[in-house]
Amino acid sequence: MIQEMPMESETVKKLGPIIIESLGASDKKTGEIFHTEILKYKTFENPNLTSRLIVADTKESFLNALSEIVRSIREERFFPILHIESHGCDDGLYLGSKETVTWSEMMPLFVEINTLLHNRFIVSLGACYGINFLSAIDITKRAPFRCVIATTQAIKETNLIEAFEAYFDSYYFTFDIIESVKRMNSAIGSDMFFHVSQEYCFDRITDPDMNPSRFKDNIKKIATEQYTLNPELRNQSFKSLLSQTEDKARAGLREARKNRPVFCFEDFKEKAKDLSGQ
Repeated sequence: MIQEMPMESETVKKLGPIIIESLGASDKKTGEIFHTEILKYKTFENPNLTSRLIVADTKESFLNALSEIVRSIREERFFPILHIESHGCDDGLYLGSKETVTWSEMMPLFVEINTLLHNRFIVSLGACYGINFLSAIDITKRAPFRCVIATTQAIKETNLIEAFEAYFDSYYFTFDIIESVKRMNSAIGSDMFFHVSQEYCFDRITDPDMNPSRFKDNIKKIATEQYTLNPELRNQSFKSLLSQTEDKARAGLREARKNRPVFCFEDFKEKAKDLSGQ
């Protein structure tokens, strides 16, 4: 069993889900449904749990909502567990205003939140293709979250509601991520949702052998562009250029992997050990 628990009780006044909803006028307001019909009842059962709903239809209000989470952590000692209800697109979220907020625009705020929470920030995404956030992760910095619940697919509204009803019902009593994801997939009869850890994110980006066919495709694309744009490279065979490009890419990724302890907050763990004397 894998559990993701809040920080020590003396450092937290309140904890619970913050739902950010950004949907179109004709969409069923699933964030409001989760807040009013499920999570508010959880707060009656658990006095330490609180639920907040933020409707953020524009890019400005969406990013302001994330900044408000930062403020609430700093000033109110609030421990948020973020859930987002929106439409997903290739590079981010498609908001109620028909604007797109990109993952790259969100990541700096996620990193700040996760750092303030000592690497305990959990995010669940009620958005199609939520797994696309991987493309915006900067492995030279801290991880933007401890883990994410997301899907690689488009998902029907009814399935989304059923899945997250099961997830919320399980998670806010057990804080067991793995079991909660199993229950949400069981509720819809399909393995559509995944628990994506920060370790997996880092390794997926920096280990070429986790997805060798994709790595080979990227190398071929890079080498083809170089071969086309630089006539001097045509003095060698394309096969030779492919080999050189792959060697250079692998060397760069090996160097990047040195940042894994910082990305995964392993230095935080060492500091905690030093302070505890254990």
